[in-house]
Amino acid sequence: MKILDLGCGTNKYKGKKGDKVIGLDKFKTPQTDIVWDLEKTPLKHNKKKIKNNYFDMTIANHTLEHIRNLEELMKELHRITKPSGIIKIRLPFWASFQAFDIDHERFFNYCSFELYEKKDRFHHMANNVEFKILKRQLIMSNNSKTNFLNVFNPLINRFPKIYQRFFATLLPCDELYFELKVIK
Repeated sequence: MKILDLGCGTNKYKGKKGDKVIGLDKFKTPQTDIVWDLEKTPLKHNKKKIKNNYFDMTIANHTLEHIRNLEELMKELHRITKPSGIIKIRLPFWASFQAFDIDHERFFNYCSFELYEKKDRFHHMANNVEFKILKRQLIMSNNSKTNFLNVFNPLINRFPKIYQRFFATLLPCDELYFELKVIK
């Protein structure tokens, strides 16, 4: 399986035996295979545009919140990921203190990627990019000291829009996790 790890930093996704994992980051680290600024599209490797439908899976772990031009990047991820390929995304929830880091460009909530589903009333604004949301999850804590808060995960994920609307500012979760299937 060919896997792209966007914003890999010093912790590139390991994958399974036989997987080819390519780490892409803005900064050169021992884990980085491609140094590239994600604000620039199309994504390139050795000055060549990455081929259409090249990756089986793309991982963006705490990366997309740093991107100003997210719509163009999502279009690019759609282009380079195979049909039915998976894009796994982890990012800070809008009410989390992590969401307010000085280098973050945008906020995300439980509904952030609905625009890319054909059934969404605003799908016409998605520039012919379509994903199916396979999984989305609110994660109460990503910190070992407050891990006990994860006892709330089943409840907030059973009623995510109610939690987001009425309780997120009282007891904010740390992260969101999405799995998107590429539809072509």
